[in-house]
Amino acid sequence: MQVVPYFAPCLAYRGLVCLSMFVALFVCGTFYFVVKYASGKPTQRRGFVAGCLAMLLFPLLMASVVALTSAEGHGVSAEVANRSLAWFKLPATAHDVHFKHTLGTDEAEFAIDQAEFIEWAQREGWQTYVFQRNPDWPMPQDASQFVVPREMNFGFYFSNAGLSGYFDHDTGRAKVWLSMD
Repeated sequence: MQVVPYFAPCLAYRGLVCLSMFVALFVCGTFYFVVKYASGKPTQRRGFVAGCLAMLLFPLLMASVVALTSAEGHGVSAEVANRSLAWFKLPATAHDVHFKHTLGTDEAEFAIDQAEFIEWAQREGWQTYVFQRNPDWPMPQDASQFVVPREMNFGFYFSNAGLSGYFDHDTGRAKVWLSMD
């Protein structure tokens, strides 16, 4: 029952590193040319070295910011998970929460009663749909395998603008995630 920060490489992180390297190169180049044309020969090497250091340190700084804003928890309460989740908040009745938060992604799996899950989704404004896997009632068109796991036979699901989730009736567990990747 502990929340631990962790570092997880993701698409948002790689994009941030690329952007930070571009900014570092721009700063390095600008600094180098300002030093080169503003003063004499002795400072040219110092400007180049300082620019190279900036190019190396800026991506490391951005990586540490990403690492410090990431967290995960296993077997925690909804209250503890909600402190770290940025894109959605779990209902107070959720328990045994396993969550992961990174830059641009929130994911939580938790135990909850079926009626409480549906009530929570309605309060949040998410349209839930019934899901039942059997030959007489085929899977709805918008319930892709990505949203509803293959093992799920009966439950409820929703998917709306990057935010997806489901409740599995057989296990009594729900999973909700938002990904900006």
